Amino acid sequence: MNAAALPITAQLHSWLNAWRWATDRRARQQPKPYRETPAGRLISLPLPVSRRLSQLRSRYGVAFEQQLNADNALENYVYLDVLHRLRAHSPRWPAVQGRVLDVGCKNFYYAAALAAAFKPAQLTGLELEGHRRYRDGHRRSDYAAFYTGQLAGARYCVGDVCDWGEQADLVSCWYPFVFAEVALAWGLPLSAFAPQRFFPALAAAMAPGGLLLVVNQGLAEWQQTAHWLGQQHLHCVARVVVDAPLLPRPAPPVASLWQA
Repeated sequence: MNAAALPITAQLHSWLNAWRWATDRRARQQPKPYRETPAGRLISLPLPVSRRLSQLRSRYGVAFEQQLNADNALENYVYLDVLHRLRAHSPRWPAVQGRVLDVGCKNFYYAAALAAAFKPAQLTGLELEGHRRYRDGHRRSDYAAFYTGQLAGARYCVGDVCDWGEQADLVSCWYPFVFAEVALAWGLPLSAFAPQRFFPALAAAMAPGGLLLVVNQGLAEWQQTAHWLGQQHLHCVARVVVDAPLLPRPAPPVASLWQA
Protein backbone atom coordinates (compact mmCIF):
# COMPACT_ATOMS: atom_id res chain seq x y z
CA MET A 1 0.00 0.00 0.00
CA ASN A 2 1.24 3.48 -0.88
CA ALA A 3 1.27 5.26 2.48
CA ALA A 4 1.69 8.63 0.80
CA ALA A 5 -1.78 8.26 -0.71
CA LEU A 6 -3.39 7.99 2.73
CA PRO A 7 -4.63 10.89 4.86
CA ILE A 8 -1.97 12.36 7.12
CA THR A 9 -3.89 11.11 10.18
CA ALA A 10 -3.66 7.52 8.91
CA GLN A 11 0.05 7.93 8.21
CA LEU A 12 0.61 9.24 11.73
CA HIS A 13 -1.44 6.37 13.18
CA SER A 14 0.71 3.91 11.25
CA TRP A 15 3.91 5.56 12.47
CA LEU A 16 2.77 5.37 16.10
CA ASN A 17 1.84 1.70 15.67
CA ALA A 18 5.26 0.98 14.17
CA TRP A 19 7.03 2.76 17.05
CA ARG A 20 5.06 0.84 19.70
CA TRP A 21 5.59 -2.45 17.87
CA ALA A 22 9.35 -1.91 17.57
CA THR A 23 9.56 -0.90 21.24
CA ASP A 24 7.77 -4.06 22.36
CA ARG A 25 10.01 -6.26 20.23
CA ARG A 26 13.24 -4.66 21.43
CA ALA A 27 12.39 -4.71 25.13
CA ARG A 28 14.18 -7.46 27.03
CA GLN A 29 11.91 -9.10 29.56
CA GLN A 30 11.75 -12.53 31.11
CA PRO A 31 8.42 -14.33 30.82
CA LYS A 32 6.04 -13.16 33.52
CA PRO A 33 3.84 -16.10 34.60
CA TYR A 34 0.16 -15.44 34.07
CA ARG A 35 -2.58 -17.26 35.95
CA GLU A 36 -6.32 -17.03 35.58
CA THR A 37 -8.91 -17.76 38.26
CA PRO A 38 -11.58 -20.12 36.90
CA ALA A 39 -15.12 -18.79 37.01
CA GLY A 40 -16.55 -22.13 38.11
CA ARG A 41 -19.99 -21.07 36.87
CA LEU A 42 -21.34 -18.67 34.28
CA ILE A 43 -24.25 -16.76 35.76
CA SER A 44 -26.69 -14.03 34.75
CA LEU A 45 -26.77 -15.13 31.12
CA PRO A 46 -29.87 -14.74 28.93
CA LEU A 47 -31.86 -17.96 28.81
CA PRO A 48 -31.23 -18.64 25.06
CA VAL A 49 -27.47 -18.28 25.67
CA SER A 50 -27.58 -20.61 28.68
CA ARG A 51 -29.43 -23.21 26.66
CA ARG A 52 -26.95 -22.96 23.81
CA LEU A 53 -24.03 -23.35 26.19
CA SER A 54 -25.62 -26.47 27.66
CA GLN A 55 -25.93 -27.94 24.17
CA LEU A 56 -22.28 -27.22 23.39
CA ARG A 57 -21.12 -28.69 26.71
CA SER A 58 -23.05 -31.87 26.01
CA ARG A 59 -21.95 -32.16 22.38
CA TYR A 60 -18.24 -31.51 22.94
CA GLY A 61 -17.74 -32.56 26.54
CA VAL A 62 -16.37 -29.20 27.64
CA ALA A 63 -16.74 -26.87 30.61
CA PHE A 64 -14.49 -23.92 29.81
CA GLU A 65 -15.52 -22.10 32.99
CA GLN A 66 -13.68 -24.74 35.03
CA GLN A 67 -10.31 -23.55 33.63
CA LEU A 68 -10.94 -19.95 32.52
CA ASN A 69 -12.40 -16.75 33.89
CA ALA A 70 -15.96 -15.86 32.95
CA ASP A 71 -15.12 -13.60 30.00
CA ASN A 72 -12.68 -16.01 28.36
CA ALA A 73 -14.86 -19.04 29.05
CA LEU A 74 -17.77 -17.34 27.32
CA GLU A 75 -15.56 -16.31 24.39
CA ASN A 76 -14.50 -19.94 23.94
CA TYR A 77 -18.15 -20.96 23.74
CA VAL A 78 -18.67 -18.21 21.14
CA TYR A 79 -15.84 -19.60 18.99
CA LEU A 80 -17.01 -23.18 19.44
CA ASP A 81 -20.55 -22.16 18.47
CA VAL A 82 -19.31 -20.66 15.19
CA LEU A 83 -17.36 -23.83 14.41
CA HIS A 84 -20.34 -26.03 15.26
CA ARG A 85 -22.57 -24.06 12.89
CA LEU A 86 -20.03 -24.30 10.08
CA ARG A 87 -19.61 -28.03 10.64
CA ALA A 88 -23.34 -28.52 10.11
CA HIS A 89 -22.98 -27.01 6.60
CA SER A 90 -19.73 -28.71 5.63
CA PRO A 91 -19.36 -31.86 3.52
CA ARG A 92 -15.80 -32.15 4.86
CA TRP A 93 -14.34 -31.64 8.30
CA PRO A 94 -10.74 -32.01 9.47
CA ALA A 95 -9.86 -35.47 10.68
CA VAL A 96 -9.31 -36.01 14.39
CA GLN A 97 -5.65 -36.09 15.49
CA GLY A 98 -4.44 -33.85 12.68
CA ARG A 99 -2.23 -30.77 12.80
CA VAL A 100 -3.94 -27.42 13.29
CA LEU A 101 -2.23 -24.07 12.73
CA ASP A 102 -4.12 -20.97 13.87
CA VAL A 103 -2.70 -17.77 12.35
CA GLY A 104 -3.05 -14.40 14.01
CA CYS A 105 -4.12 -15.87 17.34
CA LYS A 106 -3.34 -12.81 19.53
CA ASN A 107 -2.81 -14.35 22.99
CA PHE A 108 -4.61 -17.55 21.96
CA TYR A 109 -7.34 -17.23 24.57
CA TYR A 110 -9.62 -19.41 22.41
CA ALA A 111 -7.21 -22.34 22.09
CA ALA A 112 -9.52 -24.55 24.16
CA ALA A 113 -12.37 -24.08 21.67
CA LEU A 114 -10.18 -25.18 18.76
CA ALA A 115 -8.98 -28.19 20.73
CA ALA A 116 -12.59 -29.18 21.48
CA ALA A 117 -13.76 -28.77 17.89
CA PHE A 118 -10.88 -30.49 16.09
CA LYS A 119 -9.19 -32.68 18.71
CA PRO A 120 -5.79 -32.13 17.07
CA ALA A 121 -2.63 -34.04 17.79
CA GLN A 122 -0.80 -30.73 17.46
CA LEU A 123 -2.29 -27.27 17.90
CA THR A 124 -0.10 -24.27 17.05
CA GLY A 125 -0.99 -20.64 17.59
CA LEU A 126 1.07 -18.25 15.48
CA GLU A 127 1.07 -14.52 16.22
CA LEU A 128 3.05 -11.74 14.57
CA GLU A 129 2.76 -9.46 17.61
CA GLY A 130 3.28 -12.00 20.34
CA HIS A 131 5.49 -9.58 22.28
CA ARG A 132 2.78 -6.94 22.63
CA ARG A 133 2.58 -5.84 26.25
CA TYR A 134 -0.66 -5.30 28.14
CA ARG A 135 -1.36 -2.78 30.86
CA ASP A 136 -0.86 -5.41 33.54
CA GLY A 137 2.76 -5.87 32.42
CA HIS A 138 2.21 -9.28 30.82
CA ARG A 139 2.87 -9.93 27.17
CA ARG A 140 0.61 -11.82 24.83
CA SER A 141 3.06 -14.71 25.01
CA ASP A 142 2.67 -14.82 28.82
CA TYR A 143 -1.08 -15.23 28.50
CA ALA A 144 -0.66 -17.80 25.74
CA ALA A 145 1.66 -19.90 27.90
CA PHE A 146 -1.20 -20.29 30.36
CA TYR A 147 -3.84 -21.14 27.74
CA THR A 148 -1.68 -23.64 25.83
CA GLY A 149 -0.30 -25.12 29.03
CA GLN A 150 -3.70 -26.63 29.76
CA LEU A 151 -3.89 -28.48 26.42
CA ALA A 152 -1.89 -31.51 25.31
CA GLY A 153 0.05 -30.90 22.11
CA ALA A 154 -0.54 -27.13 22.09
CA ARG A 155 2.12 -24.47 21.57
CA TYR A 156 2.43 -20.74 20.87
CA CYS A 157 4.88 -19.28 18.38
CA VAL A 158 5.76 -15.66 17.70
CA GLY A 159 6.36 -15.13 14.01
CA ASP A 160 5.11 -14.20 10.57
CA VAL A 161 3.14 -16.77 8.57
CA CYS A 162 4.93 -15.43 5.49
CA ASP A 163 8.13 -16.91 6.93
CA TRP A 164 6.53 -20.05 8.38
CA GLY A 165 8.10 -23.27 7.20
CA GLU A 166 5.61 -25.88 8.45
CA GLN A 167 2.35 -27.20 7.02
CA ALA A 168 -0.85 -28.25 8.76
CA ASP A 169 -3.88 -30.35 7.93
CA LEU A 170 -6.05 -27.41 8.94
CA VAL A 171 -5.00 -23.78 8.82
CA SER A 172 -7.39 -21.42 10.58
CA CYS A 173 -7.55 -17.64 10.66
CA TRP A 174 -10.09 -15.63 12.62
CA TYR A 175 -10.91 -12.11 11.50
CA PRO A 176 -7.92 -11.46 9.23
CA PHE A 177 -7.18 -7.87 8.25
CA VAL A 178 -8.35 -7.26 4.70
CA PHE A 179 -8.84 -3.48 4.94
CA ALA A 180 -6.03 -1.11 5.92
CA GLU A 181 -8.13 1.02 8.24
CA VAL A 182 -9.06 -2.02 10.33
CA ALA A 183 -5.41 -3.08 10.61
CA LEU A 184 -4.51 0.41 11.81
CA ALA A 185 -7.31 0.42 14.37
CA TRP A 186 -6.02 -2.85 15.83
CA GLY A 187 -2.46 -1.59 16.20
CA LEU A 188 -0.63 -2.75 13.08
CA PRO A 189 1.61 -0.42 11.09
CA LEU A 190 0.84 -0.28 7.38
CA SER A 191 4.21 -1.87 6.68
CA ALA A 192 2.78 -5.07 8.19
CA PHE A 193 -0.49 -4.92 6.24
CA ALA A 194 0.22 -7.01 3.13
CA PRO A 195 -2.77 -9.19 2.08
CA GLN A 196 -1.04 -9.88 -1.24
CA ARG A 197 1.58 -11.78 0.80
CA PHE A 198 -0.56 -12.94 3.70
CA PHE A 199 -3.18 -14.97 1.83
CA PRO A 200 -0.67 -16.83 -0.36
CA ALA A 201 1.17 -17.69 2.86
CA LEU A 202 -2.03 -19.13 4.35
CA ALA A 203 -2.45 -21.31 1.26
CA ALA A 204 1.20 -22.39 1.39
CA ALA A 205 0.79 -23.51 5.01
CA MET A 206 -1.88 -26.04 4.00
CA ALA A 207 -0.65 -29.61 3.76
CA PRO A 208 -1.64 -31.53 0.60
CA GLY A 209 -5.33 -32.30 0.89
CA GLY A 210 -5.64 -29.91 3.81
CA LEU A 211 -8.29 -27.31 4.58
CA LEU A 212 -8.34 -23.61 5.35
CA LEU A 213 -10.85 -22.16 7.81
CA VAL A 214 -11.46 -18.41 7.72
CA VAL A 215 -13.86 -16.39 9.87
CA ASN A 216 -14.58 -12.85 8.69
CA GLN A 217 -16.40 -9.96 10.26
CA GLY A 218 -19.28 -9.33 7.88
CA LEU A 219 -19.89 -10.03 4.22
CA ALA A 220 -17.72 -7.19 2.91
CA GLU A 221 -14.63 -8.67 4.55
CA TRP A 222 -15.60 -12.16 3.42
CA GLN A 223 -15.95 -10.99 -0.18
CA GLN A 224 -12.50 -9.41 -0.09
CA THR A 225 -11.08 -12.57 1.46
CA ALA A 226 -12.74 -14.67 -1.24
CA HIS A 227 -11.05 -12.49 -3.85
CA TRP A 228 -7.59 -13.15 -2.39
CA LEU A 229 -8.17 -16.87 -1.85
CA GLY A 230 -9.58 -17.31 -5.34
CA GLN A 231 -6.25 -16.07 -6.65
CA GLN A 232 -4.62 -18.94 -4.75
CA HIS A 233 -6.81 -21.47 -6.61
CA LEU A 234 -8.77 -22.29 -3.46
CA HIS A 235 -12.51 -22.77 -3.57
CA CYS A 236 -15.08 -22.49 -0.83
CA VAL A 237 -16.61 -25.83 0.18
CA ALA A 238 -18.78 -24.52 3.04
CA ARG A 239 -19.95 -21.17 4.35
CA VAL A 240 -22.26 -20.00 7.09
CA VAL A 241 -23.32 -16.51 8.16
CA VAL A 242 -23.84 -16.44 11.92
CA ASP A 243 -26.71 -13.97 12.13
CA ALA A 244 -27.29 -14.59 15.84
CA PRO A 245 -23.91 -15.13 17.54
CA LEU A 246 -23.79 -15.87 21.25
CA LEU A 247 -22.30 -12.42 21.88
CA PRO A 248 -23.03 -9.28 19.82
CA ARG A 249 -20.47 -8.37 17.17
CA PRO A 250 -20.08 -5.31 14.93
CA ALA A 251 -21.06 -7.48 11.96
CA PRO A 252 -22.28 -11.09 11.64
CA PRO A 253 -19.36 -13.55 11.56
CA VAL A 254 -18.98 -15.34 8.24
CA ALA A 255 -17.22 -18.70 8.60
CA SER A 256 -15.96 -20.50 5.51
CA LEU A 257 -13.97 -23.62 4.71
CA TRP A 258 -11.64 -23.77 1.69
CA GLN A 259 -9.66 -26.41 -0.14
CA ALA A 260 -7.36 -26.55 -3.14
